[in-house]
Amino acid sequence: MSEYYAFNFGKSTMQMTTENRNGDPEAAPAEEPWFTANDIFNYTREHTVQADYTNPFHEGKHTLEAGFKGTFRRNSSIAGNSFGLTEDSMQEVASGNTDAAQHQDVYAAYASYTGVYGKWTVKAGIRYEHTDMSMQFRLGEAPDFKSHLNDWVPNAAVTYMFGPASNLRAAYQMRISRPSLDM
Repeated sequence: MSEYYAFNFGKSTMQMTTENRNGDPEAAPAEEPWFTANDIFNYTREHTVQADYTNPFHEGKHTLEAGFKGTFRRNSSIAGNSFGLTEDSMQEVASGNTDAAQHQDVYAAYASYTGVYGKWTVKAGIRYEHTDMSMQFRLGEAPDFKSHLNDWVPNAAVTYMFGPASNLRAAYQMRISRPSLDM
């Protein structure tokens, strides 16, 4: 039996300026900013816990594995202090401001079998994943959302060993992509 825990924290900040209309304020309508300045802050927090069990039997030629993994993400992004320079003055551009929070919890349980039969090795497994995710917009008119996903993820492989340094393998594996927050 093996256990695992990890915590990841990420922070990225960016200051960005944009100049429109080739820098000519006369080419832009008076109500539209021709120069904007933004501050963007992204934070990522992720906890991962995992427990695995492996049981070799029949002189190590067969192996059963089972395990659990939980990944718990809390992301946030703030794009604020957006200012625009119009023909008349510097003003705050409210439509450019964002304050969003994302949570994503993924629970997975798996089981697999590996067997060695002479020069042949077979492996088959199944993983069940449950995902709870949501997005909350604390500023602006964008609607909040929540989603719950349930997925069965199979995998299988057959390998033939020609020699110690060469083999032929046929495998099937499915992957899942989940949305993330990035401003």
